[in-house]
Amino acid sequence: PKEENNLRVFQEPTGPCILQINVEGLTRAKCVVINHLAQEHNAQVILLQETHTKDNSNIKIYGYHLIGAIYHAHHGVATLVKLDKNAKHVAQSPDEDTTQWIAIEIEGFTFVNIYKPPSTQFSSLPRYRHPVIYAGDFNCQHSNWGYGLTLLFDKKQANTFFSARWQSGTNPDLVFFSPTNNHMPSPQCSVLSRFPNSQHRPVVTFHPVLVTITPSRPSTRWNFLKVNWTEFTKETSSFLLKLPDPNSTDVNDSYSRFCNMIISTSNNHIPRTYIPSWDEECTNLASELESATITERAQSIDSALIEYLDNKRKQEWNNTVSEIDMKHSSRRAWQTINRL
Repeated sequence: PKEENNLRVFQEPTGPCILQINVEGLTRAKCVVINHLAQEHNAQVILLQETHTKDNSNIKIYGYHLIGAIYHAHHGVATLVKLDKNAKHVAQSPDEDTTQWIAIEIEGFTFVNIYKPPSTQFSSLPRYRHPVIYAGDFNCQHSNWGYGLTLLFDKKQANTFFSARWQSGTNPDLVFFSPTNNHMPSPQCSVLSRFPNSQHRPVVTFHPVLVTITPSRPSTRWNFLKVNWTEFTKETSSFLLKLPDPNSTDVNDSYSRFCNMIISTSNNHIPRTYIPSWDEECTNLASELESATITERAQSIDSALIEYLDNKRKQEWNNTVSEIDMKHSSRRAWQTINRL
């Protein structure tokens, strides 16, 4: 059967975004897929629901740090923030609360990650001053919604949840925000394509308040394990023809031009958006999943992508272990043992 209301948004949010997804059980393979989505949409904050984790061992997403989590074998939420963001944990729901939530703050902006299990009563949520966003899996309707907050919803977009059992779509994954003034545009929300082994779709939300100009020195990071050294060397060898005359008295100009040429060459031949275990085959499977219109076909691609990521991670680990040589480097051997 075809999934109902399988429509794409006409214009996706641009700029720094919030990424939310009910993962229905977080695994290392799903973390890789989340990492891909986060980089693709420039997500500053990642809100996860139904992690099904007992500790933080599976909540590892490259380039993000875990700022808050509630562990539960059947429920659970987790909030991750980009490494260059100065975030603080504000509060979270008590253990006896039926609704799980985590509140964090980034530069005066509050984010509340929410998950309400379907079989429980909806408990009250904390109130925070503007600007604030409440996002997550609400699994219910509530008479208090709409008072003091605005719901982001577009019926032209796909449903955020498609029940494989009932073959119908609903929208339990919601985003509420505190109203902005007349001079500031409202947030934009977009429902993405399917997520592997989950009946929920990811949702990205762009809010103008997220775009804040913070004076800082850019931190350049390079993945030297993936460098194309042949092309890098070839291009840098031609620098002598482009640099100013060695007898030039303007040392600052010569130094600045040399640095710019090095950085430009590095951008061409050194990857900076590396995602562990993600390769061209993963990209192809993700594209097939996005374009799939038949539920059975989508489920087949789901399984293929997760299985491929698991097998690749296993192969990488086998290669790491097989290359251990205590005579050559005992330090590397002990690091591997510690990872075990």
